[in-house]
Order: sequence, then structure tokens, then C-alpha cells
Amino acid sequence: MSKFMRVYNLSLYFLIFTFIVVTHSFAQPRGEGNQTGIMIVSEPSGAYVTLDGEYNFTGRTPFFIPYDLLGKYKIRAEKSGYQVGRRVNSFKPEAETVYKIDLEPRTRHKALYRSLLIPGWGHFYSMRKLPGVVYFGVVSSNFISAASNHSKYHSLRSDYQDAFAAFSNPAGTYAEQKQAFDKIKALSREIDQYKRRRNRNLYIAGGAWLLSVLENYIFYPNFNEGESDLKKVMPTIQQKGDDIIVNIQIPLF
Repeated sequence: MSKFMRVYNLSLYFLIFTFIVVTHSFAQPRGEGNQTGIMIVSEPSGAYVTLDGEYNFTGRTPFFIPYDLLGKYKIRAEKSGYQVGRRVNSFKPEAETVYKIDLEPRTRHKALYRSLLIPGWGHFYSMRKLPGVVYFGVVSSNFISAASNHSKYHSLRSDYQDAFAAFSNPAGTYAEQKQAFDKIKALSREIDQYKRRRNRNLYIAGGAWLLSVLENYIFYPNFNEGESDLKKVMPTIQQKGDDIIVNIQIPLF
């Protein structure tokens, strides 16, 4: 974005915001007390905020609510690249004119930690649900298959030991020993087959899990890329008597 377009967009935002506040100040009757509303801001700005209480409000920070808020409100704030903020606040008459919400950024290291705990969790954390579902599905399905193959392997091992005991029984007849020997050979092939399947499932699950950790860490998304400069504007509002004073810090360069 060129410097001219940046200054133009910020100036336009300033004019729109000033128009809203000035319109509200003229529409408010004089001498009705000190509280005329509340400004909802966030750090960083540009968060989508919902307030659920006696009334419902929705807006993208910074925005102004031209009414008194009283009682408990459930507040939810979300913004790309930041963890969803949830809280409950009790608003009181004339308590505050600005309500600020601080959002905690999503980081590469937190995503790594989650990926190490549960495959795909780090991808959900980094707001990439589809790869997270794929990795979780591959790892979990192979672990389940490995458990099933190991159970079958363990059962065949038990049958093998019984057949070997029958073959080694000195009191057994030739026919019984031959039958036991044939069973031992068949069980040996099956045991080896299920052992290879179990190990293959474990290798695939471990490899997919490791790949999910490395892929999520190396290709962690850059949430700040392309973020609008307008969302860096942080207004404050003060009220003296019947007058509203608005302070806006605008980073031009």
C-alpha cells in the first residue's frame, strides 16, 4: 500500500468515527448526567466482539454503544491470529466510558506444544482445521488398527504356545503331534503377519504425528500479513459534563 493510500484510508476512518461520535453528542439531551454510553476497544483493534446480556450488541472494535450497560454481560472477542477472548463483566452505572479487551496472540511455540500433545491440535490452534482433521484421522486410525493387530497377535501367540505344548507332549500320539506341528506352522505365519501389520501401523502413526509437528511449526501461518493499518487505530473517549472528548492515535508512517 502506498503512503498516499495509507494516509487517505486513515483519514477517511477518522472522519467516519468523528461523525458517529459528534452525531451522538448532538442527539443526546443536555444535562442528563455523565454516562451517555460506552466505547468498546481491544488490543489489537479490529476484533469482532459480541456482548450478550439484557441486550445484545455486536461490533468490530473500536465501536461505540450509545446506551448505558447495566448488569452482567457475556463478552466474546475474536480476531484472526489471536485466541478467542471470553469473559463475564458486570457493568455498573457511571463506572466506565471505555471498556478494553486484551487478546492473547496465537504463537508458533504454543502450536508446537499442542501438536506434541495431540496430533492435529496445533493445526486447530493455528486455525487450519482441515490439515488438523487429516493428521488426527491418520494417526488415530493407525493407532486403533495397531491395537487391533496387537490384540490378534497376542491371541495367536497364546494359541501357538498351546500348540507347541501339545507337540512337545511325550504322551501324545503321532497323529496328535503331526496335527500340532501343522498348526504351529500355520500360526507362525499368522503371528508374523499380524506383527508386521502392527509395526507398520505404529510406523505410519508415528511418522504422521512427527510430520504434523514439523509441518505446523515450519509452515505456521503469518497472521499479521496484510493486516489493515486501520485496525491499528486506538481511540479513547472522555466525557466532561455534556461534552464528549475523543482522542485518536493514528500511526501515519
